[in-house]
Amino acid sequence: MPRPPADLTRLGAADKPFPAVHVMSYIDGYFRQDDPGQVMPEFSGIFTGPTLHVDTGDGMLTPTPQPLVALSEYLETLQEG
Repeated sequence: MPRPPADLTRLGAADKPFPAVHVMSYIDGYFRQDDPGQVMPEFSGIFTGPTLHVDTGDGMLTPTPQPLVALSEYLETLQEG
């Protein structure tokens, strides 16, 4: 791999809430669209099915694939420190 993978146990700062929206956007590929050095594939095509309404921080509820929300919630349980 051209660069080491991220430490999935340290995705957020210890003194701040877990950055769920940023994590979901990164996994989905939204934040990586213009990154020519990206090595992680975009997963937006595999997250289909029912959606949940997620507050993305601006007070707007955004329909978000349920599996993507579940993955973000799982990653939040892995956080250390």
